[in-house]
Amino acid sequence: MGGTEVYKALTSSGRFEQIQAILRDKGMIPEERLIRSFPDNRMFWGLVATTYCVEAMAAYNAGQVTEAWTYVVDARFAADALISQRTDILMVKQDRTGSAKKRVAAKLAKDPVQAAKAMAYKLWQERHAGKHPKLRTNEQFAMECMHRWPVLTSAKVICGWCTEWNKEAKKSQPAS
Repeated sequence: MGGTEVYKALTSSGRFEQIQAILRDKGMIPEERLIRSFPDNRMFWGLVATTYCVEAMAAYNAGQVTEAWTYVVDARFAADALISQRTDILMVKQDRTGSAKKRVAAKLAKDPVQAAKAMAYKLWQERHAGKHPKLRTNEQFAMECMHRWPVLTSAKVICGWCTEWNKEAKKSQPAS
C-alpha cells in the first residue's frame, strides 16, 4: 500500500471508504469504530491527515525516508486544511458575538434607564462605603433612587439590583 492508493482514495468519488479501508488494513481503526456515513469536511481532513501519517510511518519503517517525508508534508497540508476550517468557523462565531455585543452596548447606551441604573450603582457604592447613613435599607435606597431619577419607577427592581450588587461585593471581599 503506497502513495498511489492514498492519492486515488483522495481523488475518487469513493474516497472516504477507501481511506477508512487503508486505515483499517494498517490496524489504525478497528472494524467497530469505522464511520458508516460520509463525514463532514473537518472529519474528512482529519482522516486524510491520519492516513498520511500512517503511510509516513510505514515508509519510514521500510527505509524509504524520502517517501516518508513526502507523506509528512501531505499530512501537514491536510492538518492545515483542518485547522483553517476550524479557525474560520471560530472567527465567524467571534465576529457574530462581538458585533452582537456592540449592538447591545449601543442600545443600552441610549437607554435612559441604564444610565440611571449606572448612577444608582454609584450611589449604592457610596452607601456601601458608609457615606449615606440615612439609606440603611434597600427600600430606603430604592425610594431615594426613584426620587433622584424619575425614569426609575419600580422599587422592587431597584431592590433586586441592590441584592445583586451586595452579592457581587461579598464575592469580591477577601475571606477573613
